[in-house]
Amino acid sequence: MVITSASTAISFFPFVTFDDVTTATIQVWHKNTKTKVTATNAVTKVGSKVTINLPSLTAISDVAEDLDTLLIRVYLGNILKWEYVATYSNESTNINRSFKEWDEVSPVAPQWIQI
Repeated sequence: MVITSASTAISFFPFVTFDDVTTATIQVWHKNTKTKVTATNAVTKVGSKVTINLPSLTAISDVAEDLDTLLIRVYLGNILKWEYVATYSNESTNINRSFKEWDEVSPVAPQWIQI
């Protein structure tokens, strides 16, 4: 999972049940500086997919560099329900945003696909 400063929510498929969970506390830790942001947000469940809004990531964006490690934890009361190690990115998470077309006319200088 890749998180950017523009990320507002995460979705995941937990191994434990989130039945009857309406709100949960979400923590996002920046591993290198131990910067933590926390919020208690509503939990949306569709089938087995759980979605929860992230807290404001401003404090993390201020200290994080590209490809730093984040730890995301979701608590129900004092019980850790879900934990995930994510990657922080300064760039877009859309890896398909800059595809180029193949150039079949000039085999000496083809335009490669940029990922």
